[in-house]
Amino acid sequence: MTATHTSVDDYDLDRHGVVEASAGTGKTYTIERLVLRLLREEAVALEQILIVTFTEKATGDLKRRLRDTLDRASQANDDQASLVKKAIESFDQASIFTIHGFCQRTLKDYALEQSQDFRPALVDDFDLLKVLLREIQRKDWRRTFGSNLRAVLERAGYGGEQAEAWDRNVLEVAKSYKPRSGHQLRPEFQPDWWRHLDKADAAPAGQLEIFTVRALLDKMRESKRQRGQHSFDDMIAAVEESLDPAQNANAVRLLGMLRERYRYGIVDEFQDTDPLQWRIFRRIFCEAGDSKLFIVGDPKQAIFGFRGADLPTYLAAAEEMTATYGADAHPLVENWRSDPDLLDALNCLFGDGEWFSKETGIRYLPVHPPDDDKRQSYKGEDHTDRAALTLVDVTNNETIKKALKHYARFIAYEIDRLLARHSDKPLLSFTLKGNAERPLHAGDICILVMMRRDAEPITQALDTAGIPFSFYKQAGLWQSEEAIHLEVMLQALTRPEDRSSFRKALLTCFFRVAPADLAHCPDVPMQHPARQLYQTWLGYVENRQWSALFRSMLEDTGLLFPATDDGGSGRRVTTLRQLLATLEEAGHGENLDLLGLLDWIRRRRQQRGTGEADMQPDEMGRAKVKIMTIHASKGLEFPIVFLGGGFTKGLGSKGPAKYRDDDGRLIFDFTPDANPDAKKRVNDDAQSEYRRLLYVALTRPMFKLYLPKVQRPARTVAWLGPVGTILLPALEQACPDKNGPLIADVVVPPLALAVVKPYEKPDSAAPRIAPISLTGPLFPRIDGNLSKRRIVIRSFSSMARHHLSNLGEGSSFGEQTPLALDETPTTLDQDDPLRGPVFGDMVHTVLESIDFAEVGRATAPDDLCRAGTHARKLLDQALKANLAKLRSRVPIDQLEDACRQQIATLVWQALRTPLQQLGGPLCEIPKEDRRHEVDFLFPERPGAAPPADTRWEEGFVTGFMDLLFRKNDQYYLLDWKTNLLPAYTAEQIERSMADSDYHRQYRLYLHAARRWLERVHGPKFSFLDRFGGVYYLYVRGLNGRDDTIGVYFHRPNAKELELSELLNP
Repeated sequence: MTATHTSVDDYDLDRHGVVEASAGTGKTYTIERLVLRLLREEAVALEQILIVTFTEKATGDLKRRLRDTLDRASQANDDQASLVKKAIESFDQASIFTIHGFCQRTLKDYALEQSQDFRPALVDDFDLLKVLLREIQRKDWRRTFGSNLRAVLERAGYGGEQAEAWDRNVLEVAKSYKPRSGHQLRPEFQPDWWRHLDKADAAPAGQLEIFTVRALLDKMRESKRQRGQHSFDDMIAAVEESLDPAQNANAVRLLGMLRERYRYGIVDEFQDTDPLQWRIFRRIFCEAGDSKLFIVGDPKQAIFGFRGADLPTYLAAAEEMTATYGADAHPLVENWRSDPDLLDALNCLFGDGEWFSKETGIRYLPVHPPDDDKRQSYKGEDHTDRAALTLVDVTNNETIKKALKHYARFIAYEIDRLLARHSDKPLLSFTLKGNAERPLHAGDICILVMMRRDAEPITQALDTAGIPFSFYKQAGLWQSEEAIHLEVMLQALTRPEDRSSFRKALLTCFFRVAPADLAHCPDVPMQHPARQLYQTWLGYVENRQWSALFRSMLEDTGLLFPATDDGGSGRRVTTLRQLLATLEEAGHGENLDLLGLLDWIRRRRQQRGTGEADMQPDEMGRAKVKIMTIHASKGLEFPIVFLGGGFTKGLGSKGPAKYRDDDGRLIFDFTPDANPDAKKRVNDDAQSEYRRLLYVALTRPMFKLYLPKVQRPARTVAWLGPVGTILLPALEQACPDKNGPLIADVVVPPLALAVVKPYEKPDSAAPRIAPISLTGPLFPRIDGNLSKRRIVIRSFSSMARHHLSNLGEGSSFGEQTPLALDETPTTLDQDDPLRGPVFGDMVHTVLESIDFAEVGRATAPDDLCRAGTHARKLLDQALKANLAKLRSRVPIDQLEDACRQQIATLVWQALRTPLQQLGGPLCEIPKEDRRHEVDFLFPERPGAAPPADTRWEEGFVTGFMDLLFRKNDQYYLLDWKTNLLPAYTAEQIERSMADSDYHRQYRLYLHAARRWLERVHGPKFSFLDRFGGVYYLYVRGLNGRDDTIGVYFHRPNAKELELSELLNP
């Protein structure tokens, strides 16, 4: 395959193309530019370009980025701009799919040509296979083998403790085995093998497994045919068969229709394809017709073989496209991610021809950074005393296990040092994606592991050091430690008379009683707080008050505000919140009692799901070091990366082996021990997979990469992982000129590493509740004035009403209802429906939920009202909920249109008005930098004690902040106002701010924001330094062009943060 080093702007659009990327080389940008060229130069309609990528998330990201690219291109002053604008108008019809989405659309649109059901039901193959396996074992085995069944099972090793593993192996093979993809089963199937078990040359090993796999596939196919069902894999197989003239008489006609529909095809992540998918695209785009195909992928990052991805298919397809179909090869070699020093090291490591050997068919082309004036991410101040690539030498440990713990302590030590938690001066700062330079924070650091268990010593070290961390997309929500504690707690509530169950519950995270304390306490008296809380919960259980029960399990146990933070308390609470919310929904939705809830939990715990519903939640707020598997990290990038695993590897299972034969076909072998060649092939495939995994890991960092160096035993051992067998030998040989120094700086950390937690200022936002103790007094001293105590909750509305009416009485109890200070009547007709609190609420609702980027792309308010857009759906939802509440004398349809247009205009102007202090409009603030409708509740006198012999009122302040957002590492508060003013000049707005007491309002908001941000960022956070200012935007006065009218901005000083002056005017 001849490589042509050309820019995407020079690709020949009349030829097929093979775009081979490397990590960080702008693969998605290339696709965007390619689509733009097709629209502008070939006058192709957007819907005539088929774009296929791997995941739903990737599809959404590509749509968003492509839409932004088209929006920018539509502003050009040239003849092709109209073509781009036409594409924008029809963007909802863009043909951007996952492979399953494309096949589903094809099956639906051309059901007659494929003899397919119009609306087949979707089914999960694995769930169906499990049911069918039981049926085969109960019926087919006995019917087929008859009196030989016992001997068949004995020779197959089925029975006892082995039965579950046998079932699992067969199900896994049946799920993955695809005969139409050329897959093979081994050993060769022998007809009537079960009749000759007593013969000397009988070889029954693996025969029952193959018999069962074949029976499973036959039964599954028939079951789905009878019930009108199909799975995701069936969609691909059905389309592939329908395009094969040998399988479908209408194939030629169908191919002609698809070629007419799609003039160009772009398949992203093509290294994750399989033979069926390649045959689909080859038949549509390559075998006939004028349509052209571009495949885009990186074989070096082919790491999803366990999902069915087939690297040999990619290599064969790329070769076939260039050799047979005349495709141009377009390698991407400009790396936009990593620092030049790091690129030099990686080029030296991967580019010597030994990392990816010729036998693998993978080649590594050296990459280079863009010119300095084009780079968008680069280092600023660097006082870390670390090179781009650091090798951490832990070879002075006696065992691999000790080395792993030593390396984990170094990671915690180094992260603590890099974050400069004991200093006011950052060690490292940088610019990312063209934003302002900023210092390193914990969220910029990623620790990559091969497997989850590799992270255990690292999380222990981080916990000890008090370094916040979180797992990225950690599967196994219902297999988590918190789920186990929840099950034990609920189990105890089903057995109130069982002393043992209650004592187990005391050990859970809800009570946190130490085992040593429990061992010295024979029983817990009924007066003990733990026993009383348990009795309260029993009452909730009896009445199925799941909301009250689960709320109490979080709030009344002190979980929300633990006495000490071990670094994992936030993670535990976040996980428990998701567990309890899901369980509450199941309890109410399915009308379950407690035993039903327990059974529901156990079923979920037995399912090893990997979908979003089974993902443990990401923690919000405080920046945390991210820990993730290498597989999860693909496509991501981080300023600093530690490779945290790969010291050891599993020894493999005794189940079937998976490998490739000389023709590249995938083999499922149930008797690998009998075939020495199979063992070698399995090992070779594993080593190749490890090299690709390590390539992915080592290409995630932008500035600094840390790798471990462990002691290799004198002789090769089976359990030694890829760090010792692959990475270290390569590093030892990788030199810039083969005679100079190693490409990495070596650090030898001392064996005794300790990280001192930084001093943390006590947080007065809420009381810290210690674990329930089994010693000490059972009851606190009773306050003589207890009956006179009350809790007062004050909001800005209650304070404003009190202030504006000059009343001398105190605020009302439990004040929660906002005063309608907005929409103050002016000169407009009182019957005008587009004023008043109802209309104001609709505007607020849309501003809270709308996609800011969509508003940024809209060239006029009418674009937001266009049918089918996300903005139109939000507008219609707001109208549906509130239209009947508006007072009007006009017909309802006219009112609806007028109201929709007015809201769209206000929203469009509000989000597109350039704000001087931000350097641009709000629509440019990405979603991850915004928090809408931030509610708060904080004590009026935090930490104060009740005066002696006085009546004590516990006061709290509550409210909502419309928008809290971040720009250039500065935080801002914003409040939308829909007030009707005679004019929206600075003078009129200042008068409105004073008359409505909004200065008091934003000072309350400032206090709430300061408390939250200081808690999130820790004691070194300076609110006044990092707070950009307060915006009050009067949306009726904004014009979308400049901020001369309708805008109030203020940057606060220290005095304005004093709470006492606000609460005692």
